[in-house]
Amino acid sequence: AVHGIVSDQADDMKMLGGLFMHKLRAGRPGLRGGDSVNSFPVPPEVRHRSCINHHYDLETLPRVSVVIPYLNETWRQVCATVNSIIEYTPMQLVDQILFIDDGNSREWQFHEEL
Repeated sequence: AVHGIVSDQADDMKMLGGLFMHKLRAGRPGLRGGDSVNSFPVPPEVRHRSCINHHYDLETLPRVSVVIPYLNETWRQVCATVNSIIEYTPMQLVDQILFIDDGNSREWQFHEEL
């Protein structure tokens, strides 16, 4: 089963991501007892030194679909993944974020939440 955030516009993706994170913080259905949205560590800089100061015109680059298969992941892990993508990825490059249920049992599916 495929579930996720789909948008044609970067602003829509940020808005959807914001609504997703608001839902989590508000403790609405989908947030399991004891789970919280932890801040994700800042990813290390992995670009080559000569690439760090290079600037790309994001409007000219192709958009991508982020495909994330998940099997027996906790809701906290799913939330951290979404938060990290939204926080550290230029949304102008993201067409959609898809979570692929890789045969989870009912308690690990999170279909309604996603």
